[in-house]
Amino acid sequence: MIGILFMACAVVYAITFLGYFVGLGVAFNYKAQPYTSDLNATVIIAFRNEANSLSQLLDSLLSQTDQNFQLILVNDHSSDHYLSIIRQYEERFLDFQLIELDQQEGKKAGIKAGVCAAKYELIITTDADCTLPLNWINHWKESFKKNAHLKLAAGIVTLTGNTFFEKLQQLEFTSLIASSIGAANNDKAIMLNAANMVYRKDFYLEVSEELDAIPSPTGDDIFLLEACKKKYPDGFAYLQETSLIVNTPAKKTLKEFLFQRKRWASKTKYYRDLHMKKVALIVGITNLLLLIGGIGSFFSYTLWLPFLVLFTVKLLVDYSLLYRYLKGIQQLNLLNYFLIVELILPFYIIFVAFTSQKGSYNWKDRTYKN
Repeated sequence: MIGILFMACAVVYAITFLGYFVGLGVAFNYKAQPYTSDLNATVIIAFRNEANSLSQLLDSLLSQTDQNFQLILVNDHSSDHYLSIIRQYEERFLDFQLIELDQQEGKKAGIKAGVCAAKYELIITTDADCTLPLNWINHWKESFKKNAHLKLAAGIVTLTGNTFFEKLQQLEFTSLIASSIGAANNDKAIMLNAANMVYRKDFYLEVSEELDAIPSPTGDDIFLLEACKKKYPDGFAYLQETSLIVNTPAKKTLKEFLFQRKRWASKTKYYRDLHMKKVALIVGITNLLLLIGGIGSFFSYTLWLPFLVLFTVKLLVDYSLLYRYLKGIQQLNLLNYFLIVELILPFYIIFVAFTSQKGSYNWKDRTYKN
């Protein structure tokens, strides 16, 4: 009976993620030439106590080939020296606005305040600790101009860092992005990242009450995706253009990393999309069985074969997906950490899955209860 359970899990996992492998394809676009677009855009960044990152972000925005955009920074009750940094930059932008949150708090509230103040139809979001490619705004404008049906879109995000721990994070995060692109290309989107996300203002306002009803301080990305899939099934795309890649630093400590992942995982309890729930369940069960099988094999030889079959299947499927994606973004060197990450994943995923549903996590100097 146990053997059948492990085998069934291996089959389901393989079908699901090989589907993403097929969906991922090889359609990476390396073009970096600027376009000419008359579509106006508003860039919104909500931040909290990130003064040390703001200069790098604002320099990235000043380096954009297209400077015809409105920039809105939303301060979520920061207590650092953010204002002195912003004062050095504000007059260098053609259209700049700083919003100070008053009664409300959290990223979701910050983004909503920014959208309500936006002048333009196209809303582009990123995070305060990101660096942006030169044609980022220009390419997003052109993509939405050429694809009038789009309501929401996402671009590739990569982690940066040189330490061993940071490299492990990069590969683990890569698996999320690769799966997200493959799923989206199969019309079964499961994830996106607000560090590189674009949507139309009218779409956001149309679903904003629905988003407000979800009792999560974050989730401006995943719940917006759910709303898009529900109301506009053909309205989402995940762009694979390497000229749109946004970089953000990996976490420096294990504590920071786990808090971030617990925050992400805590949103799963609010999922309404059945496919998202199914994939989360498949990943959770697969890693739980690997954990049980790996540890149990030391006490019962009957678990050895089921464990090895499931582990080998997952290994081959994950490697295939990651190889195709990393080749596309020209980062195949990260596969040097593949086996280490695969061995750690079951422990980490199960730990985060359970602890994210109870207890609390810290995010930007605030403590949130699950």
